[in-house]
Amino acid sequence: MSEPTPFKSPAQKRYKALRRKNDLTTKGGHKNLSVGSPYTVKTKGAGRDRLRFESIREELGSLNISSLELRDSLSPDIWDESLKMHGHIRERLLQIARGFLEETDIDIEVKDIVLTGSLANYNWSSYSDFDLHIIIEYKDLLVGEEMARKFLNSLRSAWNNRRQIHIKGYEVEIYLEDAGESHISTGVYSLLNDEWEIKPVREEGEIDYEGVTKKSLDKMQEIDNIQEKYDSGVYEEAYESAKRLKNKIKKMRKSGLDKSGVFSNENLTFKVLRRNGELGRLFGLADQSKDKIMSLDENSLDVS
Repeated sequence: MSEPTPFKSPAQKRYKALRRKNDLTTKGGHKNLSVGSPYTVKTKGAGRDRLRFESIREELGSLNISSLELRDSLSPDIWDESLKMHGHIRERLLQIARGFLEETDIDIEVKDIVLTGSLANYNWSSYSDFDLHIIIEYKDLLVGEEMARKFLNSLRSAWNNRRQIHIKGYEVEIYLEDAGESHISTGVYSLLNDEWEIKPVREEGEIDYEGVTKKSLDKMQEIDNIQEKYDSGVYEEAYESAKRLKNKIKKMRKSGLDKSGVFSNENLTFKVLRRNGELGRLFGLADQSKDKIMSLDENSLDVS
């Protein structure tokens, strides 16, 4: 008996229907197969149809692309009129960061604790969260940079999943950042120093709705393909595909930020996928597939 399919929701079903509607090709072919060769009518790229994309912005309201647009000011829940962080917000964020360090028993020098991301910028929305970065030196762990990265990422992921903390309706996400790591952001606020390290500037950027929509739908289709592998019980393929796609999306975003900044199609696609739960679905598929690979059912047990 097969298990119920995980990670499916009404929203994801809507996205799948939209992907079908905006598929790469429409049917074409010879109208009279009794004469001539078939497929003499050139197939049409539906994904590039002008009328289709004129309406796609309205049709894909559920993709929340409009939430990426700039606000006139920073979030008043967090910042005062002089762009100083409200004292009670700062104290609570510091309390959370210190609580994390105590609970995880990380005995290492903290260089800084900073807030970055959309809540430290003009592109905040109801989908934003507190990106709370604890700055440390990975080399201080004396285990090698790559091993330190994997260990710390696992540690903070487990803590974030276990602790669902919200401030003013925004979830708090903790990150452990290497002091030597390049971090591209146009807004960084030091909580320890209570001042901006990088003060955000409201610079208008044009969102390529057509490009972001197509790229988002393409990536969602890839996640659907992994979902189908998982549903079919091909867990090894599902896991390897999920791992590759996670890495591809990470590189895609970094490339976009390096090349064109926060309004790049690649960065905005990442945000769309995250805000609509598709990144969570991808990470969940990777974890679930790995669990299946590592598990043994009753028929697999060697009782000899």
